[in-house]
Amino acid sequence: MRVKSEILPKTLLTNQYSAFWISGDEPLLVQESADLVRQHFRKNGFEEREIYNVDSDFNLERFTTSVNNLSLFSKNKIIELRLDKVAGKNGSADKLKLGRDEKAAIDTFLVNNNPDFALIITSVKIDRTVLSSKWFKAYESLLAHIQVWPIDNRGLVKWLSRELRNSGINADNQALQILSEKVEGNLLAAKQEIEKLKLLA
Repeated sequence: MRVKSEILPKTLLTNQYSAFWISGDEPLLVQESADLVRQHFRKNGFEEREIYNVDSDFNLERFTTSVNNLSLFSKNKIIELRLDKVAGKNGSADKLKLGRDEKAAIDTFLVNNNPDFALIITSVKIDRTVLSSKWFKAYESLLAHIQVWPIDNRGLVKWLSRELRNSGINADNQALQILSEKVEGNLLAAKQEIEKLKLLA
């Protein structure tokens, strides 16, 4: 099921899904959504966490063994799959690398559907070919897909306002506009500026 990032907190409260695929070309926003999912499961007793980077060193057998076995240290476990990407050509956006191992890993988790485990998949944007594929559609009822989109200038001002407020800093509209112009849409740079402001405050 496709879930808008804005309603992710409400979706988590339903406890309907144990698998979340968060994709998008803005790494910080993907990370923030993954943090929300992680925090939710930790609050619900998922204490152990395993991270798998699905790259040239990925061991599918090790992953499969982990998914098929109960945790030694706690009943509930968060498993994270960080999918690799293929660099785009001639300045085009990076593409998701979704080969045999990537699909097999996702298949293993979703087919088992073990309520003691939670899965967080992160990747760059999923293209239409994958979204419309028979393979992906077969899991729509088991998997919450959160597509994170880059934010425009108006959205950036809202994001900055929220981040500053969460950091205990009140900023008026003029200050927000100046900050948004300074970071030029770069959220990582914006995060760094907010950290500097926190130190000054």
